[in-house]
Amino acid sequence: MKHPLVSVIIPTFRALDCLKISLAEFLTEERCEVVVGLDGDRPDFRRALERHPVTLSVTERRQGACATTNLAAAQARGDYLLFCNDDMVPGPGWLDAMLRPAGPKTVVSAVCWEPGLIPAPPPHAVRDFGHHPGSFRRDDFFAAARREAAAVTEPGVNYPFMISRTLWDRVGGLDERFEPGSASDPDLFIRLALLDPAPEMVRARGAVFYHFASRSSIFAGGRVSLGWKLHRRHGRLMFRMKWGRMWEHRFGQAPAAEGWRGIKPGPEPPIAGGLWRRIWFGPRARHQVVRFGSGPGEAGGVREPEPWTGRTITIYVWGGLGNAVMALPMINAARAALGDRNVSLVLPGPEMARLVPEPGRLKNVKTAKDDGLLGVLQAAKADIALASLPYPRWRYGLLSVLGGARLRIGDAELRNPLLNRPVATGNRGSHLVERNLAMLEAIGLRRGEAAFDIPVNQRAREAVVCFLEKAGIGGKTAITGLHPGSGNPVRRWPEERFVELGRALVGQGRRIVVFGGPGEEGLAARAASGIGTRAVPFCADLETALAMIERCAAFIAADSGLAHCAAALGVPTLALMGPSDERMYRPYGPRVRVLTGKADCRPCYRPGRPVRCRHQRRICLDIGVEEALEGLGELA
Repeated sequence: MKHPLVSVIIPTFRALDCLKISLAEFLTEERCEVVVGLDGDRPDFRRALERHPVTLSVTERRQGACATTNLAAAQARGDYLLFCNDDMVPGPGWLDAMLRPAGPKTVVSAVCWEPGLIPAPPPHAVRDFGHHPGSFRRDDFFAAARREAAAVTEPGVNYPFMISRTLWDRVGGLDERFEPGSASDPDLFIRLALLDPAPEMVRARGAVFYHFASRSSIFAGGRVSLGWKLHRRHGRLMFRMKWGRMWEHRFGQAPAAEGWRGIKPGPEPPIAGGLWRRIWFGPRARHQVVRFGSGPGEAGGVREPEPWTGRTITIYVWGGLGNAVMALPMINAARAALGDRNVSLVLPGPEMARLVPEPGRLKNVKTAKDDGLLGVLQAAKADIALASLPYPRWRYGLLSVLGGARLRIGDAELRNPLLNRPVATGNRGSHLVERNLAMLEAIGLRRGEAAFDIPVNQRAREAVVCFLEKAGIGGKTAITGLHPGSGNPVRRWPEERFVELGRALVGQGRRIVVFGGPGEEGLAARAASGIGTRAVPFCADLETALAMIERCAAFIAADSGLAHCAAALGVPTLALMGPSDERMYRPYGPRVRVLTGKADCRPCYRPGRPVRCRHQRRICLDIGVEEALEGLGELA
């Protein structure tokens, strides 16, 4: 975009529906650029904004309206800055009306129409064109604005207002001691009036904005939240401590400088100032700038957002082997963006580290089983804490706090007061791999494609070749892997059906390898014996098991960690699932087929909770052998 004449500064927190309407109008004006200040990073805002040629100024967590506005204004390139709330929509001809009286020593405000949810103080007026974006009658608003707007000016100042860049720099922006923002407006206007020479403050009656009645300030039908009341009280207390008395001018009036000259603003009160901010917002958050797209009429597209760099992150993985596999895309994406030396892992057991490519390059890899609490806390020391789903909300929250993480990310559905960044990762029907990747968006990382990159050890491959040769299976013989086990017995397909399925596969000329995990040696031996001489039991460590799975032409398993490994390695995988929700927990990969029983009471399995089945047998696992053979055939 060419050098813009006006930069529109819009601080926002959660009024995305209002912001979309506001952007649609501002972006039609070629003389403007739009800078959106996002108070706390949110993936839904990023996805919405990346479709538009805007500049996004974002903090990793909430900092308040004053800091957000100042940071956004610092990114502006225009000669004039227009400061506007996220729930204000400009009317027709607003820019020309405000530019006519504008100058390097003039502050120009606009008129606001409001729907009347709250009393509209002069110079605002009640004009109801919809109480929320869904009911906004844009055409009626524009027609009324053209009809009633007057091309005159009057003394006064209010939001939205336009100010020259030099004047904004002279006054020093908003005073961040007023966070989250209440009473910062009169403080700013008084400081402007005290400049020498003092700027002229006028209101352009021809510039009309529609204001959705402070929806972003938690007004709802006249009811004000307790949080907003506390903020307002803090702002008034801060103003009195700073200036020694309260302001006397009414809303929309330009303050008279005479009544404030000679007053030296007081120092920051330790309780009302810095301590309040630290309690409410925590330490100063890191800042990021993303410029999406390009200006009107110019070639270009969406620029990739730069990640939060120079920070350390600890990723916690909970549960069994399957959960660790589903966490791998998130781990690999974090490593690629932040660098290996900035990433630490906390894993349930040492075997899980076998799934991670080159774990020695990471900052820390600790396991609860081997390293204990002290070792886990050593790895927990990081700027950011992130946990793969599913996770125990209280244990994870406590560890992340003890590790000193300033940004503690969790799923919005697993609310926990110890976690300060809830992320809407999707509904319960979304796969955990995708929901894990969505949590990365909270630190500005694009999720990208799910990359597992499970390493397979060459020595393990050689051990598999030796094992198969001893079993009389040649190097070019196609084998089918069966895994009748599972970490939780309630998720196992009946053993006798695995035997029947194995015999049917042998009848098709296949060689069978029956896998067994830790403690499943007897199960694997029984199943292989039941199938016959063309089946061989195989029980080994995870590294060797991965090499054997890689060797398989197809893999059939119950809801188990090895099924997830097979799918991640790209092996055609048939998963036989019962009480688990296959939408969330199915093996994730390009060549996966999932079969489930027809029970209307499924899914009933939740991690960490016992399954209490009211049926004498698990009808959710009532999957026939013929159905399994058909499912395997579809993978061919």
